[in-house]
This record gives sequence, C-alpha cells and structure tokens, in this order.
Amino acid sequence: MYPSSRLKKLLCLDASAASMAAIGLFLLKGFLQPYFRLPLELLSAMGFIALSFAAYGFYLVLRKS
Repeated sequence: MYPSSRLKKLLCLDASAASMAAIGLFLLKGFLQPYFRLPLELLSAMGFIALSFAAYGFYLVLRKS
C-alpha cells in the first residue's frame, strides 16, 4: 500500500509544525518559564521530544515507499 501524496503533505506539515514548536521552545524557554511555571529542564525535554517527533515525521515523508 502506497501513501497518497495528500497524506505525505499532511505529515510534512505536521513535522514542520513540530520542528517550529521545538525551535520556539529552545529559543524562548527562559521567557516561557515564568508563565508555564515549569523547570527549564522540563521545557528543554519538551523541545527535544518535539524535535524527535519532527525528525521521525520528516524521515517518514522522505523514505521511499
């Protein structure tokens, strides 16, 4: 079964959103920490998780099926 191009575009959009969220968390974690009231280490972990999800999503988009 081959994924349709529409699903690949949706997965690419999802991976792009996750990578932007990860970059935003890494860049703004000092600013966001007082609002979320979470430790900086947890915000960094959230960024790494989002970045890992984005990398896996881009891998799925780019692999040959």
